[in-house]
Amino acid sequence: MSDGLTAEAHHMLAAKQKQKLDLEIEDLSKRNRWTPIVATLLGVAGFFFTVIQFQCQRSYEQQKDQVGKEVEQLARFQNQIRADIDEVLRSAHDQGPTTARVLFLLEDMQTVMNSRYNEADSLATKFPDYQKSLTQSLATLVRDDYDLSRNPQDVSRANAILEHWHDYPQYLQSDARALDYILYKYTQALQNFRDQNIGYVECLRVEPETKQVEVCRKYETQKNDQALYDYFADLVAGFQQHIDLVGTNPLTEADRKRKEKILLDFQEAVCNRAISEHFIGTYLSGGTCTPRH
Repeated sequence: MSDGLTAEAHHMLAAKQKQKLDLEIEDLSKRNRWTPIVATLLGVAGFFFTVIQFQCQRSYEQQKDQVGKEVEQLARFQNQIRADIDEVLRSAHDQGPTTARVLFLLEDMQTVMNSRYNEADSLATKFPDYQKSLTQSLATLVRDDYDLSRNPQDVSRANAILEHWHDYPQYLQSDARALDYILYKYTQALQNFRDQNIGYVECLRVEPETKQVEVCRKYETQKNDQALYDYFADLVAGFQQHIDLVGTNPLTEADRKRKEKILLDFQEAVCNRAISEHFIGTYLSGGTCTPRH
């Protein structure tokens, strides 16, 4: 042959070229077969990425919205508490809110403190020291601002705080000085009541069968008798509730002497053995009271 190759060489070259062409065709065929699959997979991946991105964005927006709602609810609760406590603190004036209003405010504050701003947490759990601060404010109000000797309304307000603010008794039990001073205010108010109403307290008696306190006939006919007795009864009730916070037997020697001193002060203030025994269950020796008529 003119190109110098033998027929056999030409045959082998043609065979190799055909083999190469077959391989290229097969490779191209494979590529063409995978291209739509890859494209589909890429499309599916892109779709899922878009969905995930949307869900993440949605979750973020929901969390952001939830946080916003919780902050708004917390602010609403705190504002309500501030408004309530401000009104209670203003009660240390003759024109302050009535006892019924103070009672409502205390219950409202307690409800708000226990209200949940989300599924798990309340204002009390979020701000554990907040309720303690409110209790301290109420104790200070009773100890320093309420005038138990001159304003019967302050006495009923002080009693309402003890009865309707749950942390108040526990707080006073942990602060003996504050408790003793409040008890002193009650006994001073009883002494002042007796001084201003000569013979009224000494004349009170306890009916043996009914165990009811009875007012002397000459005072029953007075126009203000009911208001007078209500004031006295509120003073005694407030003293009883506060003296109970000192504790009962067994007491330490120091607390026993402390309690006896306070009870003796009450005894001296009312100056009526039957009334003392009726309300505090005892009559201690060592008193110097001389009844006046």
